[in-house]
Amino acid sequence: AREVATANLAEDGRPCQVWLPPDWPPGKPCMAQLAGYALPPVDVFAVGVCMFNLTWRVLPWAHAIPSDGYFSFVQARGDSGIEALLDVWKKPPLSKEAMRLLAHMLRSDPAQRPSPEECLSREWFAPVSRAAVPVHRAADGAPR
Repeated sequence: AREVATANLAEDGRPCQVWLPPDWPPGKPCMAQLAGYALPPVDVFAVGVCMFNLTWRVLPWAHAIPSDGYFSFVQARGDSGIEALLDVWKKPPLSKEAMRLLAHMLRSDPAQRPSPEECLSREWFAPVSRAAVPVHRAADGAPR
């Protein structure tokens, strides 16, 4: 079976996923085919960055690449990286459930991030999950 690996292949250090040949011996160079991945209609990672920015009025990093010091600091600490960054910056964390959700949304591996539906089903959203949302209508009566 073919194996997917993540490697920093781009000149700017951005990771990409590749298909390794089935007979590839570990530790040896090889030609690999780009694997890519499918994104849902809403990029959960981008929503997580927006959530961070709206909460603390600062971006967590300049660029989501390994050479960015803040990004690598957060990613090296796994799901506790965002809280560690906030601690260094002396910024208060959100509730435990909100921090867990944000950490999961900001995972560097897209396959490890929750879907938009999974995000909305989290305990943190429970108080508003059944709330009626008003729909604003245009002058002609159509929803906007």
